[in-house]
Amino acid sequence: MAGKFETLLDDLKDVAIDFSKLTVTTATGDIEAALSGKEVDLNKVDMEELFKDAATGKVDGNLIIAAVDSYKLDGDAFVFRTNNPKVSPEMAASLEEAHTNAVIAGQSLRDGIFDIVKDGIETLVKK
Repeated sequence: MAGKFETLLDDLKDVAIDFSKLTVTTATGDIEAALSGKEVDLNKVDMEELFKDAATGKVDGNLIIAAVDSYKLDGDAFVFRTNNPKVSPEMAASLEEAHTNAVIAGQSLRDGIFDIVKDGIETLVKK
């Protein structure tokens, strides 16, 4: 029993690092990248890598970071909204709505995972 609990705690240390911060970034613009292969599975395209390539000029495109929210477990937060004139007020409102929904979804997902872990620990401790 003690061995299982210690293993779980070790695993939780690794997971805690991933869950210590929730960051949502919303971008707009265009990216020109060629996807090659007989059958391209769009579900397997690494969007983070594609955005990094666009931001660093490795692929052509105009990428505007419209919004960033980053929340730490200790309550600290970083919030950014663009004032880029290329983003119209209508587009900004639409992006803000999408961004807010993504933040809420991220918070809900993280809360759900914490609940599963908590329930697992409580079950393990009761045994």
